[in-house]
Amino acid sequence: MKYLAVIGVVVLIILGSYYVSSLELNKDEIEYKNIWVVSAKDDMLVCIIDKSNIIKNYKLVSKINKNYSNIVADIVIKDNKVKKIVFKPSVINGKLMAIDVEKGYVDIDKYGKVKVDEKCMLYEVDKNTNNDKSVASKEDNKCTITYKDNSIDSLNIGMNNIIYIVEKDKICAMVIDGKRINIGTIEEADNNCKSNNDDNTREEGNITADTKIKVLLKTSNYNSIYHNRVTLKSKDNIELLYISNNEKAKEVSVNKSKKLDIDEIEQVELKQKEYSVKKIPVNKSFTITNNSKYFSDYNRVIIVNKDNKKGITLSNIKRSAGGITYKGNIEIIKDSSGLVVVNEVDLEQYLYSVVPSEMPESFPIEALKAQAICARTYAMNKIEHSGYKKYGAHLDDSISYQVYNNIRYGKNSIQAVDSTKGEVIKYKDKLASVYYYSTSSGYSSTTKDVFGGNNLSYLPSKAQVINNKNKSLGITSRQINNNGYFKKHIMSTNGGYFEKDCEWFRWKITIPVDKLSKIINDNIYKLNKAGNSSNIKVYNKKKKKYISGYVSTIGKLKSIKVKERKSGGLVTKVIIKGSKKSICVENQYTIRQLLASKEQVVIKKNGNKTSNMSSLPSCYFIIEKKGDNYIINGGGFGHGVGMSQYGASELAKRGLNYREILEFYFSRAYII
Repeated sequence: MKYLAVIGVVVLIILGSYYVSSLELNKDEIEYKNIWVVSAKDDMLVCIIDKSNIIKNYKLVSKINKNYSNIVADIVIKDNKVKKIVFKPSVINGKLMAIDVEKGYVDIDKYGKVKVDEKCMLYEVDKNTNNDKSVASKEDNKCTITYKDNSIDSLNIGMNNIIYIVEKDKICAMVIDGKRINIGTIEEADNNCKSNNDDNTREEGNITADTKIKVLLKTSNYNSIYHNRVTLKSKDNIELLYISNNEKAKEVSVNKSKKLDIDEIEQVELKQKEYSVKKIPVNKSFTITNNSKYFSDYNRVIIVNKDNKKGITLSNIKRSAGGITYKGNIEIIKDSSGLVVVNEVDLEQYLYSVVPSEMPESFPIEALKAQAICARTYAMNKIEHSGYKKYGAHLDDSISYQVYNNIRYGKNSIQAVDSTKGEVIKYKDKLASVYYYSTSSGYSSTTKDVFGGNNLSYLPSKAQVINNKNKSLGITSRQINNNGYFKKHIMSTNGGYFEKDCEWFRWKITIPVDKLSKIINDNIYKLNKAGNSSNIKVYNKKKKKYISGYVSTIGKLKSIKVKERKSGGLVTKVIIKGSKKSICVENQYTIRQLLASKEQVVIKKNGNKTSNMSSLPSCYFIIEKKGDNYIINGGGFGHGVGMSQYGASELAKRGLNYREILEFYFSRAYII
């Protein structure tokens, strides 16, 4: 779709997500910004102008006395000839530390925050191109450099294979995998991609020995991402790196031609900065606050572990296992709300600390291997699609992503990770979207019903049975979303389900009516305060339907009814009627939060009791009023999509290996 906006003489043509800035300077003159120039030689310019990546040839109004290749430029066209060129050969390199999409800047190691021009172009070296192939093939008229995007949101944290083309103090273009070519070559142009090393290439799912992951570490109890202070110590040799005032400028210039109107490039205004180093004494506590002098010139400091044997202990973070140490490096970012802490660690080392935090080490080794592969696949997905780009982290260490370093790892976790090293789950040559949870209620659900969006064909809803051994109940996957059949299912503790002996397979909560009224009203207030009440609709008497609107209380609870079930028997809509308001609650997470209180006592299948839960164990339940109480009978723990962890344990006990376990849960996906 094309949108044409005319403001005075300025015309902006937008093609999809790509734009070509066309500025009518004089009559019939058009300027193109930040295009890729394949070559400029004699009186001919070869370039890419639009997202089709077709090579275009333009005559120059006069010959040039230098040859240019693989360079970004602005050009002015008149009568299909190039009248003016502004070449931009100034480049910088550095590891991508963070991305702030909203404010439009990237944080580059040793440069800090650099503004990205709103007309910045993102190019990429064609992964399928042979290094010896000509840049502009005469046969298909395509280029090994291809336009990728014009949004910095498509970049990934930790990338060190980007060349940034700079115009004064802004980035005007970027080339991913830029080390394969010489950017801004001003010499005898041969139109070839000049190959250097290709060590920094990272394709989706390609795990190398030095693959790193960056984990944002939340505060104790996972309450916040912001720390008041960071106190650390280590038995290893560690150093604090921070930016000093010692700066070195990089100077780049282009000769000006007298015949063609070529603008001379001014000295690049971005300056590379040197790190100052402070050695931190072994086994001595060291504290950093928002007011620390180390943030005077840059908002990020890095704690480098030179030995990486014992790890770095952060005493301001407490986890279930007590004081936890972190391998790899620690980055501390100063923010207006507090300090943000990021742990950069080798991927496999990270997995050592994820596996026991997500699955007990006492589980069978084949189940632990399945967990390791799920965790590795999930982590690789987050490396490619980071969750905390603003702070330079791929994910955090809580249940919002994967729990990391909450429990110390042992030999079983190490064995599970090492014996499956590099293995991930794929579907149609792409990393699979991997989900897992604690325990099923006997059926799994689809991704669409739980998370929204599209269904993933390799994650169907199905009975958690082996060889269809579920004859005692005779309930099919189609029948399970019917209230009557689901009640029969959830009230049974037998059947052929292989998780039937797990403690969370069935659970029960008994709540007095008055207490449940208070719980619902209190939770409505909490959801409103947190801005999470969009899934609560209010009954409108005039329109005779539930519509979006604000509600502060329902008054006294009159009734609760499950209005909608979906795959696996998942509750997705509940009608709650009160003396003041009636509401319709949608989304399983909102339903689980609204009906829960930390004071509630949950009785598990084995008779054990637990409390202090901020949400219901799952959304696979029935709710009935009996006398002055509401009784909730439910099953399973977690969202119910993908691999059940206790189910994996039960399958391993029955002799299935880790590949067979994953094949059961991720139908038609494969391990590679």
